[in-house]
Amino acid sequence: MSREVNHRYLKDKDGDTYFPITHINAVEGMETEGSENPFTDINDKINQMNTLIKQANETIAEQQKIIKDNANAIKIFDLAMGDMVGDTGWIDYQVHPNNVKNYLSSAPPCAIREVRVGNDLAGKWFVFRSIRVNIGKINHNQVIAQLPQGFTKDTVSFVLRSTGGKTPVELSIEKDNSVKSYLNGNDSDLWAAGEFTWLV
Repeated sequence: MSREVNHRYLKDKDGDTYFPITHINAVEGMETEGSENPFTDINDKINQMNTLIKQANETIAEQQKIIKDNANAIKIFDLAMGDMVGDTGWIDYQVHPNNVKNYLSSAPPCAIREVRVGNDLAGKWFVFRSIRVNIGKINHNQVIAQLPQGFTKDTVSFVLRSTGGKTPVELSIEKDNSVKSYLNGNDSDLWAAGEFTWLV
């Protein structure tokens, strides 16, 4: 509990109220120098706090720069990865009107795909190309499909399973990107189904 202390205003000879003033040197126990002086101690603490705040701001600025640099590095990495791996997914292609597209319900539909791995900047890359065939009413030496121009530059030949009891059908992707069929002997009106992948 605090107790009430009486106080009164000072008056000079003319009856005017005044407040007395003094100097810090006149107050006993109040040293003007050294760590014991509460005023000096407060100033020291304020200076220390200002120094700490300045250091903290510098650290924050450095951390923000690191975060920004990392964000830029991540963007560059993402762009590099985008150039590193590419996949067209499966893309439909045209089948000749004399043939039946997607003849077997149990086989995947006709489609082509390109998967690219590498980096153009480094000049090193390789490409996988794939074709899925599911075509009916195939005859010998017939163009059965047309692929997009540029899908292959070289002739690619492969063999796929065919109608039961018959020799497998040989297919050839020509340089003009047409797909041509080759049957054995007197075979005709066959179907071919399967998938072939090659490295470019």
